[in-house]
Amino acid sequence: MRSTLLIKAFKKTINETLKSIPKTNNKSKEDTITKSLTDVFNECSKEQIKKLDQLDDLLKNEVINLRDIRNKDYINEIFDSYVFNDKLELINKITEVIARRKKIKSELIGKLENIKEQTNEIEKNNQIKKEKFNMFVDSVYDNK
Repeated sequence: MRSTLLIKAFKKTINETLKSIPKTNNKSKEDTITKSLTDVFNECSKEQIKKLDQLDDLLKNEVINLRDIRNKDYINEIFDSYVFNDKLELINKITEVIARRKKIKSELIGKLENIKEQTNEIEKNNQIKKEKFNMFVDSVYDNK
């Protein structure tokens, strides 16, 4: 099937090319052009057939599959594949920021607990000093 289509395309190319050449009795020009076009066509067709065979092999081995490119899900899949690395980078950065924030939060909680302990000690010392002061004031009034 592929070969027949390529041969038809080749014949059409030859005919179109030869139409533009003025008719002469000298067949050598036509033969030269036909030979050069044939060589180019053969080289191109071999390359195209090779690519098509490789595609067939990839499809047969399920390395790739051809999907309808108008399918919404397939379009989304392609779009996601293009932005995947950006998404992954963003997720990694967010994870890193969250980890740093958790570390800072735990450090602040530790400092807060330390400050609460110091505040409790200061309040105890203040209470003891108030009691001593009140006792001192009471003793001054009692001595009068």
